[in-house]
Amino acid sequence: MFHQICLILAVSFLLVACGSGGAPRLTKVEEPREQAFSVKMPAGWSHQLAIVRPGDQARGLGFAKSPDGASFLFFGDAKLPVYYLPAPQMGMPAGMNMGSPSLQVKAFVPAEAYFAEYARREFGQLPGFQVLSTRPCPFMEERMRNEASKYGLQPEITTTSIAFQFEEEGQLVQAQLNGISWRLDQVWLVDVNGFITSESPEDMAATLEQVVVSIETNKEWQARENERHQQRMAAMQEQTRQIQAQTRASFQAHQQRMADMQRSFDAHNQAWANQQAAQDRSHERFIDAIREEETVTNGTQQMKVEAGADHYYVNPQTGEYIGSRYEENPDVSVYELWKKK
Repeated sequence: MFHQICLILAVSFLLVACGSGGAPRLTKVEEPREQAFSVKMPAGWSHQLAIVRPGDQARGLGFAKSPDGASFLFFGDAKLPVYYLPAPQMGMPAGMNMGSPSLQVKAFVPAEAYFAEYARREFGQLPGFQVLSTRPCPFMEERMRNEASKYGLQPEITTTSIAFQFEEEGQLVQAQLNGISWRLDQVWLVDVNGFITSESPEDMAATLEQVVVSIETNKEWQARENERHQQRMAAMQEQTRQIQAQTRASFQAHQQRMADMQRSFDAHNQAWANQQAAQDRSHERFIDAIREEETVTNGTQQMKVEAGADHYYVNPQTGEYIGSRYEENPDVSVYELWKKK
């Protein structure tokens, strides 16, 4: 089930736009790093597309800016976590530390409340910030239900579209955030897109919708993602088998040492100390396997992160990290590279 959720998450960035009306001429471009998806962007606009993997969940991001700088649109946000519902019976209370900012335990929050806070957090400090309207976004819900139905899933879905304004260099600009919050079993996720413009917000809403509707996931990339997930699951199963074998061997060694206790009290004490150390290491590996974690370092410090990536980038100011299979720093002015220990 969680694998199906991951697959939907990998394409859920296709589902977040609301608007109506006309749209400018679009030109098809492809995400350059993994060729994960293509999208039609406004012709002549500068743009950037990327796949990022917070918590090992693939998310598509897109940004575009008009030539005169009057309008900006985006879809996706790599900072948005994957949430687990609190499950006290399983030792998962709300606010539990999952060892990664990309994985959090939190009660489900509908889209309207979630993205009202998101808008205040991201834009509320700007001069003249004012929410103009809030409404559901049926387009987003319809798109998500269609995607979920491909996997035979029926998630709980809430959507919102928040229009607001603020001042930028003394000029009043219009903006809109479209958000979705959806839940399936013990997991819930959110995604977002939006625009900022000093021109017509209606035209920008229509443009954003046209952009998002045009996104197409590369089937070959999706097949590689499926294979990658299966390999990761197989590796975890093998790691669990090895840990279990090590635990059995450790227990047998302990039994032998206990049999030798009568011959030498000092030897027994030393053997016991060795056994405790071995159990501690085995326990740490076992916990890391359960949490899917590994230790990374920047040369002077160490930290625990979610396993599954080749390289990790850490924001030293916030502690946030992003895992990646590539060594390119996503933002050299903020993030620093941490490597596996």
